[in-house]
Amino acid sequence: MLIKLQTLINSEPALLTLLQEKTRREIAFSLAHDTRLMREALVPYQEERTRLITKYGEKQENGEIAILQGSPNLSKFQKEISEYIGENELELDLKKIKPELLPNEISGAVILDLSWLIEEPEEKEPRKRHTGAK
Repeated sequence: MLIKLQTLINSEPALLTLLQEKTRREIAFSLAHDTRLMREALVPYQEERTRLITKYGEKQENGEIAILQGSPNLSKFQKEISEYIGENELELDLKKIKPELLPNEISGAVILDLSWLIEEPEEKEPRKRHTGAK
């Protein structure tokens, strides 16, 4: 499955939330598989992000390097990291999630963030269109 790096970055928190839920074994294995592949795929991004923070950041009192709001280098960092994210698509062997296997109690935000990873439910019969006219 070809996926944009931005989609992976945006989806990681939702996937980690779903990974913590008690689910049927089938979906638990699928989620663990996908999470492992996604984490591995995000390593180069995290390395690039760290490199850019080191390049544009300033050493803080606690010894860490950071780019603070108001820093003249913040826009340079944002530009370079955005370009890096925009240029990258990844081919991953992810397993789509069957909607019927998802936990009964799941937030709409998680579903929205992972919609690209959830199989489209099969419609049993065509939806009727309501025109409003009688």
